[in-house]
Amino acid sequence: MALARTNFILAVLLSLGLGHIVFFEPQMTTTSEAKKLERRVLDIVANDIERIKIKRDHWTSALIHRTGPTGFRVVEPVASAADNKLVMRLLSVLEFLENKSTISLKRSDAAPLSDYGLSSPVLEISLESADESQIHIAIGTSSGMKDGIYMMVFGENQINVVSNELQKLAERLLDVSIKPSSSSLTGDYSE
Repeated sequence: MALARTNFILAVLLSLGLGHIVFFEPQMTTTSEAKKLERRVLDIVANDIERIKIKRDHWTSALIHRTGPTGFRVVEPVASAADNKLVMRLLSVLEFLENKSTISLKRSDAAPLSDYGLSSPVLEISLESADESQIHIAIGTSSGMKDGIYMMVFGENQINVVSNELQKLAERLLDVSIKPSSSSLTGDYSE
């Protein structure tokens, strides 16, 4: 009788322990998921980004604000509707952007950023989240790798080689935002 009672108590404790692990502990990541996370360049969640500023040069830039879960509007240079699908695609690419290669910079090095097109970047992207934290990104020239470009997050001591899809999407969004269609100038942008 005592053995049956002990086995029952052990079974209940084992069930409670396993239940706690399954329901209350953070989900474990697999090795392949962990490797993917290590290659990510930015630690952002697309849905947390409230403002995006894309700048090509001193005269060409656009500021885009979130108006809803998947809604955006261009605030500058001219208030107009934003291409929501294009904005969400850009944010998704930024969230899941992976390194193809990394170039580490030492603080003592006066590494010529011009070698990577980063002393006067092709594009600059600034992201601001709801908690007002900001990330500033510089996009440089094409790298020697297939479909790769140099990219640097301001404040970090490394240059990343990433997919040129980022540059293509950002340039397309900038071009669409600075040349709004005539129909978007008369619409209502509140959501």
